[in-house]
Amino acid sequence: MRIEKRTYNSIIRDAQRFEFETGGIIGSTVDIIDKYAFDEGILSKCGCTYVPNVDKINSIIESWQLSGIRFQGIYHTHFGGADSLSDADIEYIKSIMEAMPDFVNILNFPVILIPEGMMVNYTVSLNRNNLSIDKDFIQIKEVTQ
Repeated sequence: MRIEKRTYNSIIRDAQRFEFETGGIIGSTVDIIDKYAFDEGILSKCGCTYVPNVDKINSIIESWQLSGIRFQGIYHTHFGGADSLSDADIEYIKSIMEAMPDFVNILNFPVILIPEGMMVNYTVSLNRNNLSIDKDFIQIKEVTQ
């Protein structure tokens, strides 16, 4: 995954302002992630699961589409160095991938580690009901405007 340095730092900063299990969406106008929208989520019963505010996120994605911003995935936070995806994360990712239009076959699902302040990315693809999840290198790019 390629991400603009300013966007990477902003996501980390926003995530650290809250406890774990918040998240948001990422997008791009070119071939590098340069947009994001933070989502505190909806309080879950246990407080140990990020439950996105789907109405808010879908509204942002629709607005992005009108502005030429491509939806690139969903990030969420984990606490205490837990950089792997949980079974619940994988099931949720699968449901998202299955709901995507046919032309969207690859998305990113970064995990933000709190309090470490770092990001671990998982690139996910779905091909004929075969879900592939790969831990992916994150390339942080300084972009000058």
